[in-house]
Amino acid sequence: MPNIRKRKNGLLEGRVNKNNKSYSVYARSLNELNRKLKDLKKKLENNGFNLKKITVKQYYERWIELYKKNFIKESSLNNIKIYFNTFILPKFGNVLISNLTQDSIQLFLNGLNKNRTKELIITYFRALVKKAFQEKYIDNNPFDLIVTEKKIKKVRQSFSLEEQTKILNKYKESCTSEEYELILFYLLTGVRRNDALNLDLSSIKNNRIHIRGTKTENSDRWVKVSEKYLQRLIQNGYKFDFSPEIVTKKFKSILKELCIEGCLNCLRHTYATNMFYLEANTKFVQLQMGHSSYQITADIYTNLHDNRIDKDELIMLYDSLYYIE
Repeated sequence: MPNIRKRKNGLLEGRVNKNNKSYSVYARSLNELNRKLKDLKKKLENNGFNLKKITVKQYYERWIELYKKNFIKESSLNNIKIYFNTFILPKFGNVLISNLTQDSIQLFLNGLNKNRTKELIITYFRALVKKAFQEKYIDNNPFDLIVTEKKIKKVRQSFSLEEQTKILNKYKESCTSEEYELILFYLLTGVRRNDALNLDLSSIKNNRIHIRGTKTENSDRWVKVSEKYLQRLIQNGYKFDFSPEIVTKKFKSILKELCIEGCLNCLRHTYATNMFYLEANTKFVQLQMGHSSYQITADIYTNLHDNRIDKDELIMLYDSLYYIE
């Protein structure tokens, strides 16, 4: 008798065991599943079912549908599809997944330049092959023997007080008040880009702002702000209605115009640095930023900008808007 269950993504799974091996089919309705189970049993009876006669492209499409589509954000899913369609499938798409070898994958990776693109290709390709091994589409995982370089560690530099002043003044002079308030919000709270863009009118309570983060378990948190800054947010309106791409592109153009090196995420690093010079407790900053561990915050504190920041000048620049516990 087949074993039928409903998966978390809404699909029905029918499983049949034969010769100590499990075989599955998937469908969106019970009628469709019964038809597929009937075909599966017929193939098994005729010994015509071979898991290994499937190409990398065919398994990729199955992997996306069953294990990615309903479990990750759309932007992340699109990113995976781009890397597979641009780099992996043109090379391996028509190869039987059972014919993937350590040598062929290693040679492919050796021909790529060491950069962030290569790191993501390895991450996504490894995940697909691992799942194929777990589902017995391949007898061995070729990635177990793959040799790769160490990941490129991004060093997020904080902005100096002079650079912060230039950035804030430039936004105030040449951008909308909403754009200026958004950059100020990043600097005063240390939230990630999308955390600020997801704020709504129910996000403030008792001088705290609810950040609906999704990156880590600690990302969903309540950030404390000063009463003075809270009133500023309420008066100006704190729903930042911008697309993430526009925010990043605008900030990059501002930095280029000011001849300042960095990126939008450096504002988050700058918040941590500013809090250090304002003598904030490291544990408090960890909770504010949603870091998964105390060590991450401590590492930022030990990688400070070469130019020390004067506490009084920092307070003056931000008109005492920072909240310090």
